[in-house]
Amino acid sequence: MRHHLSGGGCPALHAEPLRDPDPGNGGRASDRDAPLIYLAILIVLCCLALVVSCGGGGGGGGSGPGTGTLDVRATDAPFAHGLVAEATVTGTRISVHADAGASSGFLTLFQADPGASPPVPPRVVDLADLVNGATQPLALTQVPAGSYRQVRLRVSDAFLRLTNGREYSTSPQGGQLPLQLTSQDTSGFKVFIDPPVAVGGGLVTTLLLDFDLTKTFLPNPASDAENATGYQLQPVIRATVFPTELNGTVLFAGTTAPVDGATVSVLEAGTTTVVATTATNADGRYAILGLAPATYDVKARLVCATGDVVESPRATVVVPASGAVTQDLGLPPCP
Repeated sequence: MRHHLSGGGCPALHAEPLRDPDPGNGGRASDRDAPLIYLAILIVLCCLALVVSCGGGGGGGGSGPGTGTLDVRATDAPFAHGLVAEATVTGTRISVHADAGASSGFLTLFQADPGASPPVPPRVVDLADLVNGATQPLALTQVPAGSYRQVRLRVSDAFLRLTNGREYSTSPQGGQLPLQLTSQDTSGFKVFIDPPVAVGGGLVTTLLLDFDLTKTFLPNPASDAENATGYQLQPVIRATVFPTELNGTVLFAGTTAPVDGATVSVLEAGTTTVVATTATNADGRYAILGLAPATYDVKARLVCATGDVVESPRATVVVPASGAVTQDLGLPPCP
């Protein structure tokens, strides 16, 4: 099931800019992507629906002139994406606030409660699945109409399995290695919305949380992601409400052979500042949702089976205020 953004040109949510991987690193395991949240909160990865009541204002029946609906979804941008077989994050609470500096008084959009009748289980998101424009709903909740500047996501557990079979967990068992949660994860990871997202009365506003998988799981030591003795979870999230999509196909140059598992990066034009990333599927297709209208550079890179890294030339693309734009890319063949 695939969700597309709709609506007018809303403000984007901004986190710290990501940096283009250091070429001196050889490109190994330094490319990762990340996921998103909606007022209908969505995670852009795979889709799963959920509807919850607002625990702090505006719950109940249909939206009136003084309330709007916030749809929150998640999505993901890849890590050296070809290294990751599974990367799950378990969320137990999602909340929002009108004040970016607030530490209390949040509106709860979702709260896990396994003891309730019926039980409300935590939201488990596999970031490795949230590619090629896929999203996973996190919350669909009535909130008072107005502007919101902060989202908090409480994470209780996480799990990472690499393609080489190594597993990392916040509750390691057997041969699993440790995956450490930071204090921000356990108390509620902050995502600042700047400029704020406006929720109109009687309307549904979708807020997309884009997790950057390349930055969310940090290996120890940092120089050897494939054989790390442990990982730390430190979510890097881009929040956006723009109804846009950048898509395309990555092929090996001069052929019709699609490239599976390539990392596609969108950068501010003429810079090394990465705005968003994602991975290609088996057909070489990619899609990135929620980019602010602007001119960008886009490129693809692939870690070959030999460990060599190949990279496409940059292409310049103009993302409009709404709708989809296509940019295909060609990678040199692996040595």
